[in-house]
Amino acid sequence: MKTVGIELLKDFLSAIAFLIANALTHDLVVATCVAMAVALIQLSVSLARRQPIAALQWLSIVLVVSLGSASLISADSRFIRFKPTFVHFAIAVVMLKRGWQLRYLPDIVRRWMTERELVSWGYAWAGAMVAMGVANAAAAQWLDVGGWGLIVTALLIAKVALFGVQYASMRMLITRRIADS
Repeated sequence: MKTVGIELLKDFLSAIAFLIANALTHDLVVATCVAMAVALIQLSVSLARRQPIAALQWLSIVLVVSLGSASLISADSRFIRFKPTFVHFAIAVVMLKRGWQLRYLPDIVRRWMTERELVSWGYAWAGAMVAMGVANAAAAQWLDVGGWGLIVTALLIAKVALFGVQYASMRMLITRRIADS
């Protein structure tokens, strides 16, 4: 669980930094700059440590920097608010890769769960990312910045909740299988 939490924190760190900076400053430009800086620092640290960078991490870094730069150039609040929709859809595409979750899972999970079960969770995550992208697009279109910020925060909470559901269900299933063996 600890390893999974650390990997997820790494993957969502720039998004979390954006939300915190936006909540503290109420300035989307500042929040965008903070998110970009965090992403670039993460990349620099990983490269300096010669750590492998997974596809999802590369995608996150490229999207944060490219869309963040476009946000700063356009200075359009609506574009900044629509950005997470593009990110969710791009992540969903990466999550369609069979077995993308394996790097996050400890050996015991890979040993006691079937490939079909693990792949199904990966596809569930891809579907959730699409749904969250649609929800963000609706919020960006129809809500002001404050309302949109609440939706983005709720979407982050939803991701944590989905992770909790996945973790609890996998844990119960594995515990039952070990007890039955």
